[in-house]
Amino acid sequence: FEQDSDTRNLARLRTELGHMQMRLDPPEAAEAKTILERAARELEWSNASAVDKVANQLGLARAHLLLGDADAAAEQSAQTYELARDQAPLTAADALVLRGQIAAAQGRTSDAAASYHEAILLLSGVGADRRAAELWFELGGLLQDVGEATAALDAYRRAAASTASGTVTIVTTG
Repeated sequence: FEQDSDTRNLARLRTELGHMQMRLDPPEAAEAKTILERAARELEWSNASAVDKVANQLGLARAHLLLGDADAAAEQSAQTYELARDQAPLTAADALVLRGQIAAAQGRTSDAAASYHEAILLLSGVGADRRAAELWFELGGLLQDVGEATAALDAYRRAAASTASGTVTIVTTG
């Protein structure tokens, strides 16, 4: 992409790389943040869509949280939600999940649960695909963490329905 001067697709590739680095065990948040910041600059001066830009912003918000900067993560996730809610509902739901994770990290369990429930409402209107299933499954675990067992079970069921398999094994702890 660099050779072809395809800035938009190069920035999209960098954004995906940043997301992947944060999913590593352990996450490479500092490296991901650097790559995501570079991709953000490239997205700004390319013909990238708003959806590409909010995906990048959401990645930056996650990187901030992983690096311990909850305030920057909260600000960026709020901006992402505002930009995504009308054009990219799945990304908007993901931003709400992140808002809940930030609240949970700060010990605000009821705020976390409220954000997760708001994400459920938004995610309920999204079609069934692999990305939706992954977000439903993540929500199930997060809801379980804040003591919302019934909502967690429902999220796990929706994850299974989104994969079209209809079956899911739920393991509960404690």
